[in-house]
Amino acid sequence: MHAQRAIINEVEKALKRNGYEMMQFERSCFDICAKNKTRTILLKVLANIDSFSVQQAEDLAKMANAIDASACIIGIHGRNFLLKDNFVYERFNIPVLSPKTFEKSLEDFMPVVFSKKGKPVVKIKNDKLHNLRQDRNLSYRDLGEKVNASKKTMYVIEKTGIASEDIADRIEKFFDEALTDVFDLFSWNIPAERSESLEGAEKQFVLSTENIGLESFILKNAPVNTITITKNKTILGDWDDNLSKQRAQTMKNLAEFCSTYNVVLTERDENKDTFEEIPIVSLVDLETIKTGRQFIKLIVRRS
Repeated sequence: MHAQRAIINEVEKALKRNGYEMMQFERSCFDICAKNKTRTILLKVLANIDSFSVQQAEDLAKMANAIDASACIIGIHGRNFLLKDNFVYERFNIPVLSPKTFEKSLEDFMPVVFSKKGKPVVKIKNDKLHNLRQDRNLSYRDLGEKVNASKKTMYVIEKTGIASEDIADRIEKFFDEALTDVFDLFSWNIPAERSESLEGAEKQFVLSTENIGLESFILKNAPVNTITITKNKTILGDWDDNLSKQRAQTMKNLAEFCSTYNVVLTERDENKDTFEEIPIVSLVDLETIKTGRQFIKLIVRRS
């Protein structure tokens, strides 16, 4: 816990130096939500990155996609290795890096080496490689013979843009051209998957919003329990029986910080319109709503 706190302090200082505002969270799939004029980042900070679970990763991916944010895990070590500076790792599709690498990334000095299953690889500008190979009228086999690699390896590198460090170095020396590229942590593709095996109120909520053309996700390790995505806005929500005043305030602050709507959901047909100034919508209300626009109008009206 002390190690995590020290890393969080280090990360906060780096964010402040680079002009970011931030919110902190506890017992969540992310510890910090930070933003500046151009970017929002969700950060999970751990001493041991292997303690980050697949459920946390799924929820972090859902949150990042919903609020158009990047996501990173920042740590010191795995179960049996230390994170190297200027390397990027990955856990459950989330980029992982050391505090120093993250700080440099904020200043647009992105890592150039990716540790893929323990093996260092680099990104190759594959369009440029393709053009260089064509200009010299080289087949994949020809190029492979020039750099001591197989035809298949050359094909895979040109198609995926990923190569081992040593082969990338040999290709650059052969063409006398710089071909390696950086790994942009803030453009990392982090797919969000729909919740499966839902039951009861959660299942009813997801189906009800789906019927009016919206997409909803259920989360278990986040400051909110539901995310609903409309054409122009995201709605962060939670269930009334899950909400303390403190949790409601946290959700309200996060919605304001990320410029989203928020809503309290209930299974009951409530007589009141708000909880801690957050609009309440019941599952009964949802049965009467025909479009996503009506859902937003109801939330706005009850605000």
